Amino acid sequence: NTFAFVGTPDKAKWSEARRRLFQAALKDRGKRLLPFTAPAAADWRTQERVAGILIKKKGANLRVKVDGEVLSEGQILLTAVANGGYCGGGVNSSPAASTNDGFMDVNIIYNISRRNFVKKFPYYSKGTHMTLPDIDDVLLFRQCKEVVITPLEGNMRLCTDGEITDAGEITMQIVPEAVNIVVPKA
Repeated sequence: NTFAFVGTPDKAKWSEARRRLFQAALKDRGKRLLPFTAPAAADWRTQERVAGILIKKKGANLRVKVDGEVLSEGQILLTAVANGGYCGGGVNSSPAASTNDGFMDVNIIYNISRRNFVKKFPYYSKGTHMTLPDIDDVLLFRQCKEVVITPLEGNMRLCTDGEITDAGEITMQIVPEAVNIVVPKA
């Protein structure tokens, strides 16, 4: 299993998104998710559960194609696609992401060792991972207009803003000016 996160800058949605993500992930493993009570405690518990799930190293066998170029083909731990900096549990996976720059930020986390993952996860969670000297051995980062993720074996687990589904090949694209927003005069 893997998750593709599409981040959102809207903090009001984070709580519900992370609750759904981890309820589904832990339900898959026959565990019960305790309800979140306070925002600070929720973030800590969520990050603890993220680490617990990813340390199990389920990963997925995927092909990730960005703007027509295959960047990864094979076993990876996680792929995160974001148009905002944060994803489930307040993880700042894409600290440079902008909702209005016309690009998606893609992080492909390699199938690294558990020890390496445990060492790097706090940096990934805080959004400071790109400053690590050996980050190129851990993840591949690109900005793009289109990403195609193809499971090479069966389906993959896809998490889109907290909604988890099984999916085959998916394509995500930036579509300029696709939505018009009308704001009334004050």
